[in-house]
Amino acid sequence: MTKRVVVPFDRSAAYWRSRARRHDTPEKRPAAVKLLRKALEKTGDADTALELARLYLAMDCTTAAERYLVRAVARGGLTGEACYLIGCCALNREQEDLAEEAFDACQRVDPDGEWADRAQDALENYPWSWQPAKKRQARSQALCRQAQAALLRGRVEEGRVLAQRAWNKGKSAQAALLMGAMQKPQAALPYFRRAAREAPWDIRPVMLLAMAAAQVGDEEHLAQYMMQGQMLCRGLSSCEKYCAAAWDAGAEEYALALVNGLLEKAPCSVDLLRLKYLCMKRLGAGADAQRVLETLLDLDPDDAAGLWYRRHPEETDLYMGRQMMLPVLSFQLRAIPQRLRYGRLNRLLHWLVMALRDVAEPEDIYRLAVPLWRRMPEGEKRACDGGAPHYSLCLALYVMIVTGHRERADELYRTAPGKKRVRRTLRRFAQWMNEE
Repeated sequence: MTKRVVVPFDRSAAYWRSRARRHDTPEKRPAAVKLLRKALEKTGDADTALELARLYLAMDCTTAAERYLVRAVARGGLTGEACYLIGCCALNREQEDLAEEAFDACQRVDPDGEWADRAQDALENYPWSWQPAKKRQARSQALCRQAQAALLRGRVEEGRVLAQRAWNKGKSAQAALLMGAMQKPQAALPYFRRAAREAPWDIRPVMLLAMAAAQVGDEEHLAQYMMQGQMLCRGLSSCEKYCAAAWDAGAEEYALALVNGLLEKAPCSVDLLRLKYLCMKRLGAGADAQRVLETLLDLDPDDAAGLWYRRHPEETDLYMGRQMMLPVLSFQLRAIPQRLRYGRLNRLLHWLVMALRDVAEPEDIYRLAVPLWRRMPEGEKRACDGGAPHYSLCLALYVMIVTGHRERADELYRTAPGKKRVRRTLRRFAQWMNEE
């Protein structure tokens, strides 16, 4: 008599996890996340939720990744991997301050783990946007903040006066945007053009130019600004801004072209499919839009925006709750104790260690730079921290010379501006160290 083997219908979480990991390849990830969701239904553990977040992030599904990260952190606390994935989500949302904070937290939570190495790579190699503070615009920026606060409180006339004062104090991009927003479309164009020149990395003034051109019926410039805006879409947030502006300008076809181009690189991105659905609805392709919506919900059945659009097919605006999870994660990050010291000297030392990593050991940099910093007048310390290159350059040259890399120092010196001033500063540094 043969013995029958009964295969249980109800599989364990380990079974679904093992099957999902066999599908963890770019073309099979949609199947992998379905299998992992089954595993999560069985156990609800933090590790499975974290793995789901990682897979969704690999598919460019930022909203889904954030949702599972919130679940993983709530059940298992912040780990090195969780901090790293939060940083990646923040970069997708173009929130670089939060991303930098998350990568720094990753290195503190798990300094010896593989995710700390990845976080360090991101901090070193990501093309962080850095805009140096422009001279004589501090007062203008303060007035801009006051004007925005007044407008938010409904004090339109007060906001108008403050915006005019901000513009008079300094023709900054922020002041130009405020002034343009208070003008009629034709009068707003020069302000928005000024903002686009002052902040060429920012998509907002270009999109405002496109909407103003649409309002005055300038089709030629509308097309020019829409094409220019496509070049400035760095992440999900700028894509959403582009689409919203295109819809307001009546140029839905440009938004659909952008989204279709991005979907060629990330065909399983729920966030991009959501934008495609809205573009097609606005263009009147209701049946095709419905198929996109069902594809979206098949990839992420818990997507709140997709479920909302299914229940309310008349809705064609961006779902307002799409960014709710990232602030929750940022609040969790701030619960981690901060570094004991993170002042001007720490920033300078970090810059020197990174700039001279192929030349000098960190111990030598600390031994040479700290005494010099202590002898510097307060104004020179502020200049170091304010982005002035002279003193940082002189410190780097001094460290290179003292540590025996004179040829590298001479090569750097030949390209330095203000050579006489550099020589005077280096002589002063040598005198201070001799006095020590």
